[in-house]
Amino acid sequence: MQPTDKDVSATAPEQDADFNGATPTHVPLETYLEHYAARGFEWVEGTLVDMSPVVEEHDELFQYLIGLFNVYLGLRTVGKIRVAPFTLYLPTSPNRRREPDIMFIRSEHQDRLQHSMVSGAPDIIIEIVSAESVERDYVDKFDEYEAGGVPEYWIIDPTRQRTRFHRLGDGGKYNLIAPDAEGNYQTPLLPDLRVHVPTLWAAPLPNLIDTVRTVEAMLSK
Repeated sequence: MQPTDKDVSATAPEQDADFNGATPTHVPLETYLEHYAARGFEWVEGTLVDMSPVVEEHDELFQYLIGLFNVYLGLRTVGKIRVAPFTLYLPTSPNRRREPDIMFIRSEHQDRLQHSMVSGAPDIIIEIVSAESVERDYVDKFDEYEAGGVPEYWIIDPTRQRTRFHRLGDGGKYNLIAPDAEGNYQTPLLPDLRVHVPTLWAAPLPNLIDTVRTVEAMLSK
């Protein structure tokens, strides 16, 4: 049975949280959900993992992707997105709570979307790599999302101007899917949407009005 927002248990070593002083190292799940989930922490085997404040480059890319998804989903109502600090629970990682940058949940999987968490595999997870999250995004979360049956995991690395689009194969392992010759990535989970990879490194990134025009043109073909 998957947990709900209210179905939490103290599976980690107990240690009182000093909310007026230093952040504790270890807290039970209940304390994490109540006091730290909304503050940019992830919870791994009872340990609080502090997500460092994002830099401007990361935040602008994050906002662009949110705009791209919101425009697309406003025109094609195939699902919803949730963004950090929305919490993710995967049954294959019961002692971990991640807060992916962006999660896409298809309409037929809306039962996985709860008030303050996604319980079960989202259809797409997107992580934008920062200086302190390289190993976590490329290695730790790759393994967790693959084992958890997340159909697609996108790693977007603005520092290296590199993307990795992973898609689950028949054996439950991720296959790396390359963009086409024009630099567009397409997925059957988002019909007719083309993510133009070179645009992700543009300075400045397209504004919302330009994004609306671009997506409308895509979907009109």
